Amino acid sequence: VGRSRLVRLATLAGHEDRVWSAAWHPSGDVLASSSGDKTIRLWSRDSTAPTTGGDDADGLPAAAARDRHWRCIGTLDGEHARTIRALAWSPDGARLAAASFDSTVSIWKRIGPQFEMELESLLEGHDTEVKSVAWSANGAAIATCARDKLVQLWEDESASAAAATTTTAMTAPGRPVVDDEDDDGANDDDEEDDGGEKFYECVGVLAGHAQDVKCVRFHPDCPRVVASCGYDDTVKLWEESPHRKDDWHCTQTITEHGNTVWCVEFQPAKKADAASSPRLLLSADADGRMLVHRLALDTDRPEGTKMLTWVRAGGASSVIHEGAIFSAAWSPLMAPSADGSQLVSSVVATAGADDTVAVYQLAATGADADDDDNAAAVGELQLTPIVVQRAAHDADVNSVQFCPLGRRADPTAAVPYQLLATASDDRTIGIWALVA
Repeated sequence: VGRSRLVRLATLAGHEDRVWSAAWHPSGDVLASSSGDKTIRLWSRDSTAPTTGGDDADGLPAAAARDRHWRCIGTLDGEHARTIRALAWSPDGARLAAASFDSTVSIWKRIGPQFEMELESLLEGHDTEVKSVAWSANGAAIATCARDKLVQLWEDESASAAAATTTTAMTAPGRPVVDDEDDDGANDDDEEDDGGEKFYECVGVLAGHAQDVKCVRFHPDCPRVVASCGYDDTVKLWEESPHRKDDWHCTQTITEHGNTVWCVEFQPAKKADAASSPRLLLSADADGRMLVHRLALDTDRPEGTKMLTWVRAGGASSVIHEGAIFSAAWSPLMAPSADGSQLVSSVVATAGADDTVAVYQLAATGADADDDDNAAAVGELQLTPIVVQRAAHDADVNSVQFCPLGRRADPTAAVPYQLLATASDDRTIGIWALVA
């Protein structure tokens, strides 16, 4: 473990049951949380809280005072009959999706400058508890997954037509190609409304998992690629046919985990191009193990393969969690990739059933790819723990999320600390500073 540390800045209390999810608004100014009490709470920094000059008692700069004081600015309730398991903001921050154990997903629309929200849509398609929800990077599609063993894809027809001119594609040999338009992720946090209602239609039902599906994510470069994982110990990759819209197929099943795979997350990157190294895919399981996969290069793609292929690239150097890893998140801060062609995230945070939050650094390693006695470190990439925060909460930690950069144009600029949020069975949300 390195010299980095986690400092708890605030504890947000108010939910009356376990807190399942915490999701930052893209601006980084508001945090949404969901709970077994069937509500969503919106939290914002308390601008009326006093601040002091100079470094504080934890050695943080005076500016950290604004991250120590939070207040609940709104509660969304009355729409779900059971636990709200997961939350996801749309990329533009105009909408919030909430997945519930009542088998539905609600879509909330922002209608005011103070984050006033109203229910816009209710997605009804799953037969049982919905466990995860995600937006595509262009905001035109939503993916959901549930205990019914299915992944479902929903599309806003009004957005999909416009997005078709700017969405990215995956081209041989399976590297992401992105638009040269500015993609700094900045959001107008003063925007009240995007001006129109959205109508979501289920355009795909992906069957292939043998049991409960725990998590689903879109590839950040291509809305035609989706990853899911679940209780059947697998990670599945799905692709939409480039020749037939809404024709989805499972193109690969990763079976290297030996227990339930709780989460899967694509690595953030910026300004990738056809010559750049592809993004990574991180997965974590009930044994506390993490694996890293990358898109195959020309030299290691199976002969005759037309679809994307992901190959093992590494994993965690040691098992830190004493039980399941429920949640993992990549830092939004970036550094040049090994080949210098793009900026990539190299820091990962995890949360789990042992009440622990851990932070890892991703780096190349000289581990022997044939070393079966150290299977966690097989491959050229290794996640090394730099912070292990035991007893981060008084019970299971269900979610961990880095605060987005918001309006910051330079994701490589040095910062005194990074902000994280955690959600726990102890009914609270933790706000943390990761200090290098």
